[in-house]
Amino acid sequence: MDDHSDPFQPTTHSKLKFATKLAYGVGDFGPALVANVLIFFLLYFLINVAGLDPGLAGSILLIANVWDAINDPIIGVLTDRTRSQWGRRLPWIIGGAIPFGITFFLQWIVPVANQWLLFAYYIAIALLSNTLYTIVNLPYTALTAELTQDYHERTSLNGFRFSFSLLGGMVALGLVLAIGFLSEVSAQQDPHYTQYMYNMSVMNPAYAGSKESLSMGLLYRKQWVEIEDAPTTATFFGHSPVGKNVGLGLSVVSDKIGPVEENNVYADFSYTLQLGGEHKLALGLKSGLTLHNVDLLSEVYNTLPDPQDGVFGQDVSNSYFNFGTGAFYYTDKYYLGISVPNMLKAKHLDFNGRSYGNESSHYFFTG
Repeated sequence: MDDHSDPFQPTTHSKLKFATKLAYGVGDFGPALVANVLIFFLLYFLINVAGLDPGLAGSILLIANVWDAINDPIIGVLTDRTRSQWGRRLPWIIGGAIPFGITFFLQWIVPVANQWLLFAYYIAIALLSNTLYTIVNLPYTALTAELTQDYHERTSLNGFRFSFSLLGGMVALGLVLAIGFLSEVSAQQDPHYTQYMYNMSVMNPAYAGSKESLSMGLLYRKQWVEIEDAPTTATFFGHSPVGKNVGLGLSVVSDKIGPVEENNVYADFSYTLQLGGEHKLALGLKSGLTLHNVDLLSEVYNTLPDPQDGVFGQDVSNSYFNFGTGAFYYTDKYYLGISVPNMLKAKHLDFNGRSYGNESSHYFFTG
């Protein structure tokens, strides 16, 4: 330690409390959410809402990124030289937080209609917002080395930070998907269960490998007993840890209701972050094929009062690639999970330019 260390900087290699690590990790959720929202929405907003020329809109993003490369080292040097009773980093984080929130809000306002005035306005807001982002986030990331000198504790701190950073990105992606499907209302599509704890990996790929050994299961469910064409679902799943932090899995689901039959074959991959003690956070990816069959001709056509309807003139068989993602936080006593097992949208039937049924995203929260 030198003579210019923060007064609150620990001088030992003792382990940090879980609450300290969690509080530090949560701090990266907001910046990650903001950064990803800007990535997903800002260019679209500038062109389609504000009405800027695409060339001008792209120039705003370019200039902001160039300025980011300039202001990072400047802010870094200034924070290193700061001396106060609250340390080097805290005054910058607290002082920049509220102005940063205000500038983020101002980026989504269209104050005038003139192209060049808009261009000047969004350039000014982008430069100011980018500077304030650095003022808040750069001192925050520097805290890792100042909270502890212990190598393993610093690694654990970064694990917490990156976990919440990834969560912020997932929430931003969820906003994209939610807005995309906001205008649509759909009935139940995927098979639903009453005991999700027994087939968790089917809906959350991050669950794969969370057990100490190979885990397999086979489920069968038939609803509305003795009612013709009632929903029938069969599920097989298996997953296992591979090495220290990686999990792999496979799930096969067959679901049939009336003339509609859907078969899903998906592989799961997960990576587990050790957060210290019994606390773990797994992040997962799922990908595979959905085989969708509708027997419109062979099962439905002959029962119609008007057999001339062209929609029922043939059976429909389609295959779709899809992928999903999830996060699974767990200890020996409790767990929390969030997942979107099917992120891509697909049409089940397209006849004369009209869609009849779509594959929509499903969101699962478990605990």
